[in-house]
Parts: sequence; structure tokens; C-alpha cells
Amino acid sequence: MVDIGSYQVQIRTKTDGEQEAILSPATAIDMPTNWTCSWPDIWQNTEFDLENIIKLEYQQQVWGLMRYTLYPYPGSIEIQ
Repeated sequence: MVDIGSYQVQIRTKTDGEQEAILSPATAIDMPTNWTCSWPDIWQNTEFDLENIIKLEYQQQVWGLMRYTLYPYPGSIEIQ
């Protein structure tokens, strides 16, 4: 998977209003173990050739994770 880099994004919190957060690639260390979703299992089952996991980080805390997949367009050239 290609590194997407990091991006500053605007978020709105209930207590502080508009704030800046960061979207960036997640690592295995970022996978929480105390959430109801088993992110360590999702990390282990991710096919990183076509999929990736990013995190939304605010005040040095992971506020969200998203796993996504990129599929080539039909008929496109596959790069290996």
C-alpha cells in the first residue's frame, strides 16, 4: 500500500468547538484493546497490498480508526 502521508482536518467537539485533528496511517501499536471492536484482529486480517488502516488523532489520542480498500478500475493495468 502506498503511504498516504498525514493530513490536518477540522473536527468539531461538543466542549471545544472547531479543532484540528490529524488523519494518518495507523500502526499495530495504535490498535486499541479496550474498544468493543477487536481492532487487533482486524489489523491481523488486513491485506495490506490493497487495504490500509488510518487513524483520527486528537490531543495525542486515537479517536477513530478506518479500514479501507482500494480496488483497481476494471480493465486498468495492474502494477506489481
